[in-house]
Amino acid sequence: MTLNLSKRMFFNLTYCYISIPILIFLLGWMKLIYAIPLVAALLFILYKVISVKTENESILFSRSDQKKLLIILVIILIWVLISGIGKLAYQTEDHLWRNAMFETLVNEDWPIIKQINVNGVTETRGMSYYIGFWLPCALVGKVFGLKVGFLSQIVWAVFGISLFYYGVCILLKKIRVLPLIIFILFSGMDIIGYYLIGEDLSSITQTQHLEWWTLFQFSSNTTQLFWVFNQAIPAWLIVIALLLNQQNRNIGLFISAALICCTLPLIGMLPIIAYQCLNKNYQNKKFGIEWWRSWIKDTVSYVNLFSILISVIFFLYLIKTSDEAGGIGLFSLQNGGWLTVLVFLLVEIGGIVSVCYFTQRNNPLFYICVLWLCACPLIKAYGGDNFCMRASIPGLTVLFIYFVQSIYEIDFSNKYYAITVLAVIFFGAITPLNEIVRNISNTQERYIMNESVNAASVGTDKVLQNDYESTDCNKNLFFQYLAK
Repeated sequence: MTLNLSKRMFFNLTYCYISIPILIFLLGWMKLIYAIPLVAALLFILYKVISVKTENESILFSRSDQKKLLIILVIILIWVLISGIGKLAYQTEDHLWRNAMFETLVNEDWPIIKQINVNGVTETRGMSYYIGFWLPCALVGKVFGLKVGFLSQIVWAVFGISLFYYGVCILLKKIRVLPLIIFILFSGMDIIGYYLIGEDLSSITQTQHLEWWTLFQFSSNTTQLFWVFNQAIPAWLIVIALLLNQQNRNIGLFISAALICCTLPLIGMLPIIAYQCLNKNYQNKKFGIEWWRSWIKDTVSYVNLFSILISVIFFLYLIKTSDEAGGIGLFSLQNGGWLTVLVFLLVEIGGIVSVCYFTQRNNPLFYICVLWLCACPLIKAYGGDNFCMRASIPGLTVLFIYFVQSIYEIDFSNKYYAITVLAVIFFGAITPLNEIVRNISNTQERYIMNESVNAASVGTDKVLQNDYESTDCNKNLFFQYLAK
């Protein structure tokens, strides 16, 4: 018996996955006079997008490949469970805030607006955050209770990661297990960074976070899942969809979804989106008037026009005042700053880039992603360190794809190449393995001590007092005119 995993099915499932949070937000947070026509329009667009027949690549796999598929799903489920999503295992410190935001979404009426004391002054504060990943699970929690809501996050996370890996297999044109293992262990060589700053490697413990060996961080995929899963999973999925996407007419839907699910990673997607939109060969037409006519026809669609409207709504919801958002600046390269950045980039992506270069040296997107990653540590914005850590996710995801493709395309009889690949995987894997071991050991220790494995919650008031997760409703156009 053979089954067919098609590219069309991947996109149909992805469109549904990224549209469900948008639908819930429109109905739950906006005045019905605006929400109803917008929801009707989005449902119509989804119907049209899913029903349109497009060029359809597919993977045919036999009964033996079904065992691989089962192994892949089990690995993803175990990875998600270990991460602490769903509150069944040890949770890292960031879950103090993520639990609080999710509990607030479940327990409070939508839109979330409360009178909060901020520095001795009572303000009307509204939750203003990229909440897209949580919205389907929060709806489950409202209906079936908070505990079920947390458990549903496991299902939603496994579904999202599985969809992402579905896209990876389409790119590789085969069902494979090894790339998933590499994805979980994919990281910069932080252990080398620790050595370079004079740390005693034998003294490293599970409580240390290896990625903070310097002033910046490119988070490993496991670190992203364990700390910022609500941003990472949508970002991974949207990036792979952008790489597989061959037409511009639906690209706005990805941008809208990224805006409400993973705002900072969206900034890192913009160079990828720009390249994918312009890198078109319309029936071998030369770049000129005819090419631009074809491009406009391909790009100016009702999906993209509608997505612009949705994106404006999300922008108004997320935008902060200058006092709330903080400034934008650049990291100083003076007084040795240039060397700090250079060493960071060599340790984090130097080995990965050298492997990818063998197969991607003629690929402009490869250079675009590398240049963007080189720029990330130089930019300080929206929470300081957060920008580099989160805006780098799309570029790192693309490098992972190119890294895996290079492994399968290059002859390992080249000793230099083989040693480089093994070194990048081995030294890089130490960081995610440290994260995994810490979560497993802390879960076991707390179980033995009969202590809760969950991170506590900072509470709704803390969330709404924090400018990063909330805004002053009296200064926000969405809450003034569009919110219920």
